[in-house]
Amino acid sequence: MLSAFLKRWLLGPDEATQQHARIKRYLRTSSNYFAALIPIAFAAAVGVSPTFVLQLYAALIIGANLFFYCAFRTGLNLRFKDRSLSLMQTIVAIAIVLICQIFAGSARSFWVLSLMMIFVFGGFKLSGRALRMLTFTTLLAYALTIPLARIVDGTAYRLEYELLLWLNFAFFLPALSWTAGEFGRLRRQLANSNAELQVLFAEVSHAASHDSLTGVYNRRFILEALRERLADAKTRGLSCCVCLFDLDGFKQINDLCGHDGGDVVIQAFARTAANDLPPDDVFARYGGEEFLLLMPNATLKAAQDQAEHIRQAFERQRHQIEGHDIGTTVSAGIAELRPDESAVDLVRRADQALYRAKALGRNRIEFG
Repeated sequence: MLSAFLKRWLLGPDEATQQHARIKRYLRTSSNYFAALIPIAFAAAVGVSPTFVLQLYAALIIGANLFFYCAFRTGLNLRFKDRSLSLMQTIVAIAIVLICQIFAGSARSFWVLSLMMIFVFGGFKLSGRALRMLTFTTLLAYALTIPLARIVDGTAYRLEYELLLWLNFAFFLPALSWTAGEFGRLRRQLANSNAELQVLFAEVSHAASHDSLTGVYNRRFILEALRERLADAKTRGLSCCVCLFDLDGFKQINDLCGHDGGDVVIQAFARTAANDLPPDDVFARYGGEEFLLLMPNATLKAAQDQAEHIRQAFERQRHQIEGHDIGTTVSAGIAELRPDESAVDLVRRADQALYRAKALGRNRIEFG
């Protein structure tokens, strides 16, 4: 309970948002700052580095992390193009290291190694151009700290050692920056490929479950949904109804207007029936000019009202097809689930009711 409260307090309430994910990534990254306190504290304890460096570093990282955390929690980061503030965080980290290494004395090489690590992590987020700019700026800034370190170290300062350290850093940093940038580029390419695959998968899944002409669910999907909903209805003792629709006089429409004209009428009925359906209802093209409406939790009276609403709405419509003013109707058969009845038997009874509706003059609803 306490853990959930702390998590919500730290990350914010909206767990499904990108901002929530950014805060989580930032907190993981910021933990590296505090992990670095261990070797810095050890260096101070054994006298390799002044205690002041530990105090300075602690003050800087606390201030920097509070700033970035507040920027994320208040949404200030959303005003920037780089909403993760990757470049800004990298620049601040480099600045902290360069400031502390001025006072580090003989432990200065540790801070140079820290700069290398910053570029490794930064390369995964930053563009190649940003990394090149940052590499040049860091080398220049590091060079400018050399005379400052001389003032701090006094007689213990060894210029040749500091120059060797800077030259070594200047030699390896561009190569390291390029390598990190390449890994970052490959990671972004992989992320883009994954995004494209997800879009493709969504398209394939949609095509597998939807009718290409009308955009509503297809026969395969609704039969699977029917089996699941019937099993749930039987387990919970709930009512469940299906309604099978069939367009009246569809052959005459095809003969008069061609198959393209028939498609127009099919699409019009699909739009009419699928409009304003209850959330739990499932509507699908069953085949040809037949459509199946699954109404879980619906009583026979509620199913009749829904089907009648669709029948009347479609009856009022006119369709202008190749100069012909077409009006048509729909017949329907409704069946309510019986105990221990299968999905096949339930649809068969709805089909038999539909057959009676056709036989009794069409444009009507019958019950199976």
